[in-house]
Amino acid sequence: MGNSDELLGDDKVDKSNDAKPRSKADSRNISTTKNGESSTGAQKEQGGEQEEEQDQELGEEHEVKKILDHRPSEGEKGAIELLVHWEGETVDEATWEPEEEIQKGAAETLYDYWKAKGGRHRALFQDRHLPEEYRVFSILRHQKKQRGGFHLEVQWVGYSDSPVDTTWEPETKLKTAAPGPLNEYWDSVGGRDKFLGRRGRSKK
Repeated sequence: MGNSDELLGDDKVDKSNDAKPRSKADSRNISTTKNGESSTGAQKEQGGEQEEEQDQELGEEHEVKKILDHRPSEGEKGAIELLVHWEGETVDEATWEPEEEIQKGAAETLYDYWKAKGGRHRALFQDRHLPEEYRVFSILRHQKKQRGGFHLEVQWVGYSDSPVDTTWEPETKLKTAAPGPLNEYWDSVGGRDKFLGRRGRSKK
């Protein structure tokens, strides 16, 4: 993916991280299948009214069979939509879904799709010549800088959490580019103040 300067320039990152769910991702849990079995181990219950009631109460478990294509989102800058063929449905019933939602429920299928395209960077920014913009999927961990402040390890939408794909970004940039994920991360680890050192000299 390159270094952090390439990824997180002031004009590179979309500030709106949360994709608006649509179609099946709007109300159904997404998972992927391997060898005909759900990777989550969840089983759809067969039969009429009971299944319909469960779908309404819990959301139907819908399994990704294959990703067929991709396109830029018309409604969100920097976002990508994927044409998804769902398990148990025909190709004609495939729907366009936000990339973030597929990554949450069927990450390996997403990564395999981009790999087959020669990599996400090539498929989007070289072959289709789209503006090179990246969206924060998750913040994984942080390091405190010697001169104060923090660097945080970022997983990007469409990329794995492997160190090969993640980058370390200064907190100052994330405050502007991705305040939502940044706040969620600090909340998940007990708050930012927990990791701040004491200032001033200790009293004798």
